[in-house]
Amino acid sequence: MSPPPLQDLLFEDLEQRQMVGESMPPRVFFYGDVGRIGADLWVWAAGQGAELVLRDGKAVGPRWVVDNAWAFDCMIVDAEYLEDLEDTVDFCMAVRRAVPELRILLVSTEVRESDLSSARMLACDATLKWPAGSQALAAAVRATIENHRWFLAACHGVNAPA
Repeated sequence: MSPPPLQDLLFEDLEQRQMVGESMPPRVFFYGDVGRIGADLWVWAAGQGAELVLRDGKAVGPRWVVDNAWAFDCMIVDAEYLEDLEDTVDFCMAVRRAVPELRILLVSTEVRESDLSSARMLACDATLKWPAGSQALAAAVRATIENHRWFLAACHGVNAPA
């Protein structure tokens, strides 16, 4: 049995969009080096029926991301793009504070292994060791969505949904 498509995993957003008469695909924003990771993400997103928004971080900068994060269902951050680990964590936390509803997946070539738990939820919903195949990426996005439910529940002081 194949995993559910991204549209089904992001159903809350799609239902909200359909209520206002829109039927947009999920929008996934990638922040990082477009040339290094972008092609693999593009193929994955196309297979999921998602719109992948690629912007060179040097062209738009962190402030643009924070100001426009509301327009996306999920953000994938290239951990090595900002070069310094503290800068990467600070960036993710700034986006998280500005738009807590945004799901954040961190991809990194430098982590020992993927962490699909919610252990890093103050900065991101999951971490994926890159390079990764499309199945690992799909699993990481599913974990990001599930962990984000826990993050939002913790923010609101309620039990996470089942």
